Amino acid sequence: FTVTNSSGPYAWIKSKHGNDITSFLLEKFGVKVYSGTQFGSPNEYARLSLICCDEEFNDALQRMH
Repeated sequence: FTVTNSSGPYAWIKSKHGNDITSFLLEKFGVKVYSGTQFGSPNEYARLSLICCDEEFNDALQRMH
């Protein structure tokens, strides 16, 4: 995936392969994100909340690395 926008308390990411990024991140890394479809975007986009404790955020980054 690639980060497409990271302004404010959210980061938007996009699947490089055009597939459902939400399911991929949950199944492969155990990281739950909001689907872009909930915000009027295609399902290859997802919104990550950047508002959480440092430990949770760093854990999610380590899982996806």
